[in-house]
Amino acid sequence: MCDVNISKPENSTLKSGLRMTCGQCPVNSLLDLLGVGDYGRHACDLFPADGLTEKKGSLPEFLISCSTAGVTAEQLVSRIAKLTKDLIFGKFFHFYPQRYDTLIPWLEYWIRKGAVPLVTRKYEFLDGSAESWKHRLLHPAWEPDLADVLQSEDVAPATTLSYFADSSLRISRHDIVSRWHNDCDLSVLVTHTDARWHRMNVLGQVVNILREERLHAAVGGNRPQLTSHVVIPSHFKSGVTLYIRTDSASYAELESAAPEFPSVEQLNGKANESRRQIPKLQKKTKVKQIVV
Repeated sequence: MCDVNISKPENSTLKSGLRMTCGQCPVNSLLDLLGVGDYGRHACDLFPADGLTEKKGSLPEFLISCSTAGVTAEQLVSRIAKLTKDLIFGKFFHFYPQRYDTLIPWLEYWIRKGAVPLVTRKYEFLDGSAESWKHRLLHPAWEPDLADVLQSEDVAPATTLSYFADSSLRISRHDIVSRWHNDCDLSVLVTHTDARWHRMNVLGQVVNILREERLHAAVGGNRPQLTSHVVIPSHFKSGVTLYIRTDSASYAELESAAPEFPSVEQLNGKANESRRQIPKLQKKTKVKQIVV
């Protein structure tokens, strides 16, 4: 189960469901924020058990399972649309490569339009041993320090957040060595249909760790610094999904928006027009953050 960190108004309707499974908690809160909270009781249907990491499988099976484990932002979009009978529309925008200069005004613009952002980012251990991908719901109860939210370190000191990461995943040395046995067929790491496995030379990384382990086991004594991890492809992408009601006046604009972030210059005109037409958000409380 994933940790949940919430700062919320006292009168918030999002007090329940704080100990749910990984993705269910932000989905329930997302549905509440969009006024369709009744669908939340079925949110667990969005997260079936398939795709979970094969902890007891062989080394190749384990690596491939890690690569595809978890529900991506794109999968959430389609499942939430199905759950709400197309009342809620979501659109994913990729963060990589970094687009930070345009991110803040872009998010502020869509929040004023009634959209709710769900950020997908990588959760990294500072020792470089492992990573995981998580979704984070940002509730529009701030003004105007959104940049502080994205830069905040509200997680354990041993970790850091990566909002602008590539689609990869670190697997610790221990996970490699502990699952290796002489009958493992590593050829699947070369013949995988996803070309990134070959391009990232996952087989070479694995063989390097196994070679190091064998050599230092034979020599004994003090072990020099060894390779701490391998890097494999991930089906996750860093980015933000904007969710909005299909009966909203801004739905058509979001539905037709380009799938990449616009430049600052492109945003200036829209942002100025939006601020003239829509009252500024009232500062109610510290920004709500739900880490999944």
